[in-house]
Amino acid sequence: MGIPSKTAASFVEMYRGINDGIVINEEPRSASNTTPTSFETFVQEVLFRRFAAGPLLRKFAVLIHISQSWMATIASGARPA
Repeated sequence: MGIPSKTAASFVEMYRGINDGIVINEEPRSASNTTPTSFETFVQEVLFRRFAAGPLLRKFAVLIHISQSWMATIASGARPA
C-alpha cells in the first residue's frame, strides 16, 4: 500500500529541486505574503476536514507524513536525502 511509485518519484524530484536551488520562490517571504497559520494548523483545520470523509484520506495521510518528515529534517538543519 501507499502511494504509487511515480508519485513518490515526483516528490523526490521536487524536494531535490528545492534542495538544489532549482525550485525557488518567485517572491521572497514578507509580512504581506505570509500567514501566521502554521502548516500543522492548516492541515488539521482545513485539509484534513475536507479529505476525512472521502476516499483520498489514505493518500492525503501519506502526503502529510512525507511533508512533515521533510520539514522536520529541514528544521533540524540536516539536508534531506
